[in-house]
Amino acid sequence: MDMKKAAPKGDLKDQMKHTPAANDGQPPKPAYQQERVLLAMMYTGSITAQEAERAPIYARHLNSVVSELSNRMTLTVLRQPEKVRGYAKQVCTLNRYRLAEDQLDKAKLLIDHWRSKRGADPIYWSQLTLLPLASYFNLREVA
Repeated sequence: MDMKKAAPKGDLKDQMKHTPAANDGQPPKPAYQQERVLLAMMYTGSITAQEAERAPIYARHLNSVVSELSNRMTLTVLRQPEKVRGYAKQVCTLNRYRLAEDQLDKAKLLIDHWRSKRGADPIYWSQLTLLPLASYFNLREVA
C-alpha cells in the first residue's frame, strides 16, 4: 500500500472553497510545521536551520520542510548559503531560505487555508509583525 499522500488537485483557491472551518467552539489546534516555517519566513524575511529549531518554530529538519513547500505546495523558495557558528563554535555553511517576492500572496492563501483547517482565525496580514510570532501558533504547554 502506498503511504504517500497525493498532491492536492486544482487551484489553492478552489481547495479553500471546500474546506470548512474546523473550530466548532473548540480551541484551535497547534500550527502545522509547514505553517510555522512558512509564517516565520514571512515574519522575519528569511530563516536558517539553526533559527528554525528554536522556539516558537520547532522545525527539526528545515531542508525537508522547505523541499515540501517547494515541490508539493509549488512555492518558490530561494536559498542563499551563509557561514555560521555551529557545534563547538566551528564554522559551517547553512542555507538561508526566503520566499520569492512574487510568492507572498500564494503563501498567505496557503497559511490562511491551514489556519482554517485547524480552527484558527485568519491573519491580518497588514499587521503581521504587531504580535509576537508565537501568538500565531496556538502552542500548548507541555507538562
